[in-house]
Amino acid sequence: MKVLFICTGNICRSPLAEALARSMYPDAEFASAGLAAQAALPASEGAIAVAAENGLSLAGHRSRPVDAVMLREADAALTMTAEHARILRARFPVWAAKAARLGDAAGLPRDVADPWLGGPDEYRACFRELETLLERVKWRE
Repeated sequence: MKVLFICTGNICRSPLAEALARSMYPDAEFASAGLAAQAALPASEGAIAVAAENGLSLAGHRSRPVDAVMLREADAALTMTAEHARILRARFPVWAAKAARLGDAAGLPRDVADPWLGGPDEYRACFRELETLLERVKWRE
């Protein structure tokens, strides 16, 4: 199974989801990208800090914009919000069936709030939400 996590800039939520999923499910492949990402930016300081607090590293992460090749290679493209899923389907209609909001895949239909420009509490809440959702994803069985 290869899963692509998608958020806006690929510097907060999707890199955290990727790192967390890798730690939880070592037998699957995970990657991340952003709908409005600039290429080659490091993860945000807040994401790096909350990852480190939880024994994970985002040191090597570099942002990348989502493209058709990534979607072709993925079995699923899990977005952080319903709006991300809508945009992804509209931009890449050929791969629309692969797109779903992470919350929907987990059976908890809700968005993952963006911690960008927030403090440590927002990043911790985001991390906890990702952890909750990833523990419940239906594709892992």
